[in-house]
Amino acid sequence: MEFLNQFSAWLDDRVSSPKTISSYLQDLRIYMRWFEQVNGCFFSPELMNSTDVRHFRAHTLDVERRKPSTWNRRRASLAMFCSFCEQELQIPLFRMNRIPRAEEIAQAPRWLSEQDRRKLLRELEIQINAANTSQRKSRAIRDQAIIGLMVFAGLRISEVLDLKCMDVELSERKGSVTIQSGKGGTRRTVPMSTTLREMVQFYLQDRSGASEFLFSGEKDGNLTPRAVQKRVQQLETRLGIDGLFPHALRHTTAKSMLDGGAKLTQVQRIMGHKRIDTTTHYTMPSQEDLLEALELGEIGRGAK
Repeated sequence: MEFLNQFSAWLDDRVSSPKTISSYLQDLRIYMRWFEQVNGCFFSPELMNSTDVRHFRAHTLDVERRKPSTWNRRRASLAMFCSFCEQELQIPLFRMNRIPRAEEIAQAPRWLSEQDRRKLLRELEIQINAANTSQRKSRAIRDQAIIGLMVFAGLRISEVLDLKCMDVELSERKGSVTIQSGKGGTRRTVPMSTTLREMVQFYLQDRSGASEFLFSGEKDGNLTPRAVQKRVQQLETRLGIDGLFPHALRHTTAKSMLDGGAKLTQVQRIMGHKRIDTTTHYTMPSQEDLLEALELGEIGRGAK
């Protein structure tokens, strides 16, 4: 279908992320398949109408039982397609703001409980001590430092892998790591806790190779996000920690700070949030917190 290629080219000129473009195209194809099944005819741009999109909204939420965030993403994709139809194909269409979003009570970010965090750190140390070759030991030391930067300093996986040796400052009593270009191109310096400083120092003492990047793969090649994700996934399977993924480690930093009495503005600086509203998400109760509250309520009723 020629209009799909045209839409893709139109998006290339307006959207910088290939992943976002792919998402828009995938959502449009999902809508087209639904349209053709429901209406019994092939889809074409001039057939876009608000009645069908409203029914597609109901199908997404009530039949497929998708999350509100899924509908909101599909809605945004269809809105982009409508803009394309009007601007490029000269087809006047309805305004997507007539089609409501789906609202949902925001969920707390996924973070590790203190028990799971201890379990993870313990396993990382055990794997270093149990390594039976120098290569495996070096890899285990590297993995401990990478995960340490996420769980103790709140770095994103991309920020960890973009670090260069010159971005790390260590002394006997303090240390820091500088993220030169975080999300949104912002620069920040994060102090290291005693535990993290020991992990990074241990890694630097063992590190070999001439790469300017702090962490590298085999033969000084770039260490990819996929490689780190795969390593964390292996730990998730081994330890049985549900939801263990790199961003959950970053979330754990913020949650641990707040539980320890840190101010929201302090957490905001460490995490590199532009808006304090983003930081307040970590004050929300997790599912575990809600379950604990319900169970405490049952105990309270039983005591009467």
